[in-house]
Amino acid sequence: MDLRAYILAAAVAAASPAGAADWDATWVGGFDNGGDGVQVIIAGDTVVGFFLGGDYLEVTDPGALAADGSLSFKWDGGAATLSAAGDSHTLTIHAAGAADRVIELKRDQ
Repeated sequence: MDLRAYILAAAVAAASPAGAADWDATWVGGFDNGGDGVQVIIAGDTVVGFFLGGDYLEVTDPGALAADGSLSFKWDGGAATLSAAGDSHTLTIHAAGAADRVIELKRDQ
């Protein structure tokens, strides 16, 4: 590895939160047993698409990556937080007028 590549790799590692998840993917969950599933489409650290309640919702705040590696975003009437602990990825939905809901996510292949 040449010196420039080493410096670039070190800078990227330093800029990433410790233990941050790699969210850049499409994530799905909650469809098992006929459940009302979700799909979260993420480019980099920005939520660009969100499916909930049988429809794609307009994301009004595409997200902010926190120091702990979680990613939060908002839509009209709700907000959600993506969290990772080891190989477990979850989406916690905070919708107006409803109890919080936690859904286990899998990277869509």
